[in-house]
Amino acid sequence: MMSLKKNVSRATTMSALASAVMISVLGSSAIGSTESERAYAAQLRNQTLEEGGWAPDELRRDNSSMRISVLMQTRYVASIQEKTASSAQSQTTIGFLIPRAQVSIEGNIVSSRLSYKLTMDFGDAELGRGRGTLSSVTAPGGQGVPSLLDAYAQYNFEGKREGYYLKVGQFKHIMHTEEAIEAQYQLAVDRSLTNEFFNLGYTQGVALGRVQRDIAWQVSVNDGGRFFGSQDVGNSLVTNGFEADVSVDVRFDWKLSGSWEQFADFTSFQGSQSGLKLGFGVSWLHQGATGPGGYSSPLFGPPVDQAEVASWTFDGQWEGDGWSVFAAVMGNSIDWQFDTGVGFAISNYGFVVQGGYFGTEKTEYFARFEGIFLDSQIANGFGISQNEPAMILTVGLNYFVVPESHAAKFTFDASYSFGETSGFLAGVTGSDTLPDPNVTTATPIRIITARARTKSFVPIRIPP
Repeated sequence: MMSLKKNVSRATTMSALASAVMISVLGSSAIGSTESERAYAAQLRNQTLEEGGWAPDELRRDNSSMRISVLMQTRYVASIQEKTASSAQSQTTIGFLIPRAQVSIEGNIVSSRLSYKLTMDFGDAELGRGRGTLSSVTAPGGQGVPSLLDAYAQYNFEGKREGYYLKVGQFKHIMHTEEAIEAQYQLAVDRSLTNEFFNLGYTQGVALGRVQRDIAWQVSVNDGGRFFGSQDVGNSLVTNGFEADVSVDVRFDWKLSGSWEQFADFTSFQGSQSGLKLGFGVSWLHQGATGPGGYSSPLFGPPVDQAEVASWTFDGQWEGDGWSVFAAVMGNSIDWQFDTGVGFAISNYGFVVQGGYFGTEKTEYFARFEGIFLDSQIANGFGISQNEPAMILTVGLNYFVVPESHAAKFTFDASYSFGETSGFLAGVTGSDTLPDPNVTTATPIRIITARARTKSFVPIRIPP
């Protein structure tokens, strides 16, 4: 199966229909000559600014716009689990799934200063879907029931990309770069297990930020996020015990060279300019002091009365002519107070290092090495021998159907865990350790996993 990305600029009904026909033709036959591929790729490279509705240094001339985009991922998974201390027998699991089937509507209202985005996902790779009745997301997994991801309005004070902006609604925490970069722009089939453990997911709140030539920052006050022993708070009610009383996030990025656009993905195509970006993020939240108070978790016996969580990350992206490198270190400290009056505090740490290299203009090879160091109290509770860290190596390749474009690509990767990671399945019915291990980084017990993915991102611009 293969899908393609196609852009329709200020399309009429007839041109939109023609584009749909063209997508079907391209999806079922060979792409044309190299020259036409490169012309198409050039169009797609410029799409970032066109879709955003502005150029970096000029105001829009029209009043309103609406764009519809679709992301489809089809995946084949083969998971081989060896016998371990916590697994009495080996197990092999294979099959197809659709982890993401997202429809997004975005655009501008009245002027370029006011924009919006609404995203629904019919897959199970976000918000801890399919994890059981204790999940904060009530819709069951594996049934194609949509869930709300993005739902926000943003006001850009200067009407262009650079400058101050104010965002209100439901959006993803941008503290962790790997999570902030969209799924279709990752190197591997999916994000790292380390990211799945530490990222904060979606939240509701308000964010103030600024983009300058070489510096960007954002400060957000929101309802908190997911963490070890907690659950997702995306699209949850204020009466949800997992929401924070108050949560504050800060993200800062420093671009030493290159352009902001090239850091929107982890791929650097042949002929790309050099770019280097460094950044850090911190988050603090407190929950349980206001109604409805604490919560119960399958990981603990007594209910949690209050919790305080501090998270942090440092990362960098370095890209050049056909190669890219990304590295990040992160951690969190969690302090629980139970209704029995007993306190319990832990600290966890992790890292990710990955890189990609183009052997040809269509083939990108990549490798990723990651690790999670659980607090010894948690590791001992899971029965992990000698507090063995979870170290995972992933290698693979991307084949781009259209050169220099993420419109359609096939991805294959294989992962191997050097130690037992069965502890991450704890609380599987409540999404307490990982939000979605069954549909993202796979079930982690000494895994050797092969996965394939195709995807499309089809923007349709509807004129006002």
